[in-house]
Amino acid sequence: MHKLYFELSSVDTWYTIMREARAQFGKNWRSQAHVKRRLEHAGLWRLGNPAERVWFEVPDPKFGTWIAIKHAVRQVDPTGK
Repeated sequence: MHKLYFELSSVDTWYTIMREARAQFGKNWRSQAHVKRRLEHAGLWRLGNPAERVWFEVPDPKFGTWIAIKHAVRQVDPTGK
């Protein structure tokens, strides 16, 4: 499994990526917990950059590149790396 990090700024984008992962991998993937809450409240205290770092754990690392291009989100390195 490969842990991929993205910077997301909306709940709709997060749900779309989850649907893509479910369509490609079935139940063989995971996502970070409490993302909806973090994305809904991110704009309140992050006025300059409302993007939130979210991880997805999937079996294929190419999924990250494909999602970044298809949904215009930024794939980022893990925190501290």
